[in-house]
Amino acid sequence: MNAPLSRDELLAVLLAPARRDPEPSRALPTAAYRDPAQSVQLEAEKARPVRKKPRPPKVNKKWR
Repeated sequence: MNAPLSRDELLAVLLAPARRDPEPSRALPTAAYRDPAQSVQLEAEKARPVRKKPRPPKVNKKWR
């Protein structure tokens, strides 16, 4: 009546909690594993945000 579990069934039973509640990854971003000389930027090399000039609102010239 109670047959022993096969290896595949036993593995599925043992790994069921891991599938239900996976552990979050603690890996760093890929840049952390590269050569620091390629990933580190000096202040002068960093891109500065570009400020756009404000434009006046568009007016429908058809009704002017």
